[in-house]
Formats: sequence, structure tokens, C-alpha cells
Amino acid sequence: EAAGETALAAPVASAMRQEKHEVAVRQAREAIALRVQAGDVVDVVSGFLEQRWATVLTFAHTIEEARPGAVGNATRAMDDLIWSVKPKATQEQRKSLIARLPRLLATLNKWLDAIKWQDAERLQFFARLAEYHAAIVRAPIELSPERQLELAVEAAQQDALRRVELENAAAEREAARAAE
Repeated sequence: EAAGETALAAPVASAMRQEKHEVAVRQAREAIALRVQAGDVVDVVSGFLEQRWATVLTFAHTIEEARPGAVGNATRAMDDLIWSVKPKATQEQRKSLIARLPRLLATLNKWLDAIKWQDAERLQFFARLAEYHAAIVRAPIELSPERQLELAVEAAQQDALRRVELENAAAEREAARAAE
């Protein structure tokens, strides 16, 4: 009986690992599909998520027991990546992007190293990602009518203050000339 249990232990453990891996693959694909089907993910990122990040999420699911929080970390990195390539309408959003990029890129690279993705395609992906981020940061900011009015009022106030300063300076010069 003990010999029978020993003989069955290896195939049972293998089957359990295989089932756990299949569940992890399914969960990873579902998480990615949920985000990609939402529609506002650029092609470069959606392709990356479906081809490479699925492997990362699968890996995170398989190590979750040993390293709690792995799935949450990989999922947050995916969500941050998606957020990073969406248009940023305000200067504050752009500053936030610039501030968050180093940590995002480090996290992405850490996960990609974990799955051993080290080819030229990885470099191409990061080059295209950098182009997207640069375009987002450089894009002209569209101003709402309210903001345009605020800026116009500010400019008018500054012009009026400059005019008053110039008039005061001219009056002081005249007073100084008159006193001589």
C-alpha cells in the first residue's frame, strides 16, 4: 500500500501542477481581455499584454502562494501601463506621468526579467512605448473655454499692472526732472 501511494504521488503532484498552471493561464487571459476589450488601449500595449504580459500574469499566479502580492503587483503594473499611454489633458496629469514612469518601467523590466524575455522585440517594445510617452508629454494642451477665459483675465491683469508700473516710473522720472 505504501509503495502504491509513493508510485501515485509523483503523477498526482504533476497533475496538480498542470491544473494550477491552466487555471493561472485562464485567469491571466481573462484579466487582460477585460482591460483590452474596454477599448481604450493602444495597439502596442494591447499586443504586448496579450503576448507577453499574459506570461507574466500566469507566472505571478503560480508564485502567489510563495510570494503573496505577486498577482496584485503584476496587475497594478499592467493597469499603470495602460494608464500611461492614455492622453493626458492637463499639465498635472503629465507631471504625474513623468513622476510615475521610472517606477513603472522598473517594475515592467523586473517582471519581464522573471519570465526571461530578453530579445530584440523587448527593446523595440520599450522604444515604441517611449515614443508614446514622449508624444503624450509634448502634445498641446487643449484648454476649456473657462480656462481660456481665466488665462485671458490673468494676461489682462498683468498687462494692466505693467502699464501702471510704466506710468508710475514715467511720473517719477518727470518728478525727478522737474526737481532738478
